[in-house]
Amino acid sequence: MLVEIPFMSTTFYTGPMVAHLGGADISWLIGWSSRPRSTPWRCAR
Repeated sequence: MLVEIPFMSTTFYTGPMVAHLGGADISWLIGWSSRPRSTPWRCAR
């Protein structure tokens, strides 16, 4: 998901928010917490 990109820390890309988090990759938490919010929007179509 696009909201995860700023929080990603991989060998080929490090998002801008990772430095503020001490190098922690929390993209999975961001994606996990944003999916329930986007589900009603996707299902309403």
